[in-house]
Amino acid sequence: MKKKLAPLSLKEQSRIRALDEEKEMKHQLMLWYSVSNGQDGSAYPIIVESQELAELIQMYEELEWGESCTGNLRFESDSPITFTQDMCGRGILTVEEKIDEVKEELEWFEKDGEDSDAEENYKEYLIELIKLL
Repeated sequence: MKKKLAPLSLKEQSRIRALDEEKEMKHQLMLWYSVSNGQDGSAYPIIVESQELAELIQMYEELEWGESCTGNLRFESDSPITFTQDMCGRGILTVEEKIDEVKEELEWFEKDGEDSDAEENYKEYLIELIKLL
């Protein structure tokens, strides 16, 4: 025969509700990053809008890391979460902004007048970025 359990006290019920609420944060923010080479022995993260953009930056910018240096940070809070800028003073890098940066690089190659593997690489990069739109 099953033993009948005593009903939960109001304090116990309140604690169970609080634990359930802790599990379900009302606000979440996922930030993706790609680690970039500072060319002076330093490295720094670029905060980007998606995993795909982070991976393209790693693939096409010849950062010469031994492996991909991308990842994400997930923030959860009961209060709204905002992101204004990273340590370098930039906001979240969008695909559109990255397209503009790559176009500027291609214009530089055009002015230089030399065909190079790097220029071809940036053309492929631009095509891949446009596919993300």
